[in-house]
Amino acid sequence: SLDDRDGTIGTVTKNGGNSSYQVDHVVDPHRSQEEVFAKGRLGELVDAVMRGYHSTVFAYGQTGSGKTHTMHGWGQEEVELGIVPRLSRDLFRELGSRATTSRFLVTASYLEIYNEHVYDLMAPTDRWAKRRALRVKDVTTKIEVANLASTRVTSAAHGLELCRAAQSQRKTSKTGLNQTSSRSHAICSLEVRNAAGAS
Repeated sequence: SLDDRDGTIGTVTKNGGNSSYQVDHVVDPHRSQEEVFAKGRLGELVDAVMRGYHSTVFAYGQTGSGKTHTMHGWGQEEVELGIVPRLSRDLFRELGSRATTSRFLVTASYLEIYNEHVYDLMAPTDRWAKRRALRVKDVTTKIEVANLASTRVTSAAHGLELCRAAQSQRKTSKTGLNQTSSRSHAICSLEVRNAAGAS
């Protein structure tokens, strides 16, 4: 059960008991993509990125709960856009407003974790070729994926096009809850650098 008034999620445990969790926000399943974006105050992430902070949106839940729909949405209409395209739209609006005083470079990468292997969803591949797993490196300041493609993004629309192409490469299969369930975890990353090279 969801209670968006006091921010609680109620669940039933394996032995039939009840349990509840307190969270910052609860959004019921009948809310629009715009309401989810606004209620989560996700637009503030663009301000944080422009101040030089790393920002993350993490979706977690069981198969068929709407993670992919919430993160990406479907269709071309504004009302159908999920969190990632909305953040991209807001980011490029902000960059456009600063275009007269600063120059920025935006790049995107998109990886999939499937059966404990990492795959590049943006790397060009032959339709019939098997994708090769990438190596994960632990360097002193961060985790890196060797040879992960990074593509320059020129606009919010271009970012959405790249994202959809990468999404189409994900492993999916039919489950009891979803006809095209994602069988993997995915990470879509946008990096913003100013002309001086800082990110």
